[in-house]
Amino acid sequence: MRNDFFLYDTERLGAIASEQVITKGLAYFNENRVIDLDCTDTVLSAQVEGSDPEWPYSVKLLHGDNGELEVQCGCPFDQEPVCKHAVAVLYSYAAAWRRQ
Repeated sequence: MRNDFFLYDTERLGAIASEQVITKGLAYFNENRVIDLDCTDTVLSAQVEGSDPEWPYSVKLLHGDNGELEVQCGCPFDQEPVCKHAVAVLYSYAAAWRRQ
């Protein structure tokens, strides 16, 4: 599970998500809501527990054709390209990367 495309520092994360979304995503990460984290060369995927732990959201982060991050999440959030669930997955991936 080593793919630096999915590693985001504070500046890079701030370029794709608002401070509010980042804060909520970090809280979800700290609450251990990210489960089943998996990574291939082009896809980072996980399940993230939302308000109802019985129905986690499926999250996929992909290398876009243009080299940009593409987010697919089952949540209804559409005000920004990146939701708190995707941010939680990115934090979880970075933590797993550091442990390797």
